[in-house]
Amino acid sequence: MHDETQDILRNKLTKEFAAQGISEQVIHKRCCIKITSIT
Repeated sequence: MHDETQDILRNKLTKEFAAQGISEQVIHKRCCIKITSIT
């Protein structure tokens, strides 16, 4: 069963990030950089 509220929250967050000029890809790259720099 698909959770609609999760999609709504994700869309809301994505829109907020987009409004700040931040893409999910940039966030993902930053997370990867943090993880790789720790190891």
